[in-house]
Amino acid sequence: MAEYSCPTSSPTKKQLREIKLAKKTLRERSAEDRKREIDVVFAKFTSLGISEEIEEVSQFFQIARTFIETGIGSSGKIMVPAINREIQYLLSNNKMHELQVLLKNVNN
Repeated sequence: MAEYSCPTSSPTKKQLREIKLAKKTLRERSAEDRKREIDVVFAKFTSLGISEEIEEVSQFFQIARTFIETGIGSSGKIMVPAINREIQYLLSNNKMHELQVLLKNVNN
């Protein structure tokens, strides 16, 4: 991490930018962290008997795999009429925010 150490003058814009970038990098999840956390979600879907063969579930799994690869966060809702549920998700690359996936019961 870039560290400012000159007591007589204020840090330059470049130094401040480097410090901010270093702090941001420390808060980001690594690819391994993302994979480990998403694997828990995939395992839970499997244990509930929810298969990737369902088109909407497959769509969510693809979004999650893209998140693992790129680290770009995403959130949204996907209706899954086959199981009368809605997948609500929040995938954030920031360690300060917990990954959230919810299977909400939708009563018609």
